[in-house]
Amino acid sequence: MKDFGEPTVLVNNAGIMPQSISQIETQKITDFEKMIAIHVHGTFIWSQMAVKSMRLKKFGRIINVSSVLGLLAIPYRLGYSTAKTAIIGFTRSLAVETARFGITVNAVAPGYVLTKTLKKRIEGGLLDHNIIADKTPIGRWAQPDEVASLILFLVGDKAGYITGTTIPIDGGFHIRGDIGDNIN
Repeated sequence: MKDFGEPTVLVNNAGIMPQSISQIETQKITDFEKMIAIHVHGTFIWSQMAVKSMRLKKFGRIINVSSVLGLLAIPYRLGYSTAKTAIIGFTRSLAVETARFGITVNAVAPGYVLTKTLKKRIEGGLLDHNIIADKTPIGRWAQPDEVASLILFLVGDKAGYITGTTIPIDGGFHIRGDIGDNIN
């Protein structure tokens, strides 16, 4: 805060991806704890620091990055999904606690985004680009700047009456509801 001043905007975007998928019986407790520590504890710590000065200024915008996996269940990603779901609950609770101080708190829930990390997973065969694009109603992956544009809107003046919500930005992935059965 000495270098940049008191914050009025905080985007909690620190996170990690699971290095492998596994059933609960074989998932290491340390891997689960690491997901919670980075995603949830990190969100709490940074928010706690920022809210103190935001309350004094009677203004602030906090955006927490969750995931489509915080909105729906995909097997074998228990730690990641739990952490991203916790961020949604944290967002709602903090929004209620801080709204009267001019602070809005929202979450975004990206689906599959063509980030460097996910491109590497595609190249390594851990994710199938075409299958995921096909299961997304819009028919493609998101670009990072599309998620950034939503965050930019939420920190702006025109979003001052939006708080405590989670906005999916996933091309409709979370509403599809089918498992890909081919009935042709």
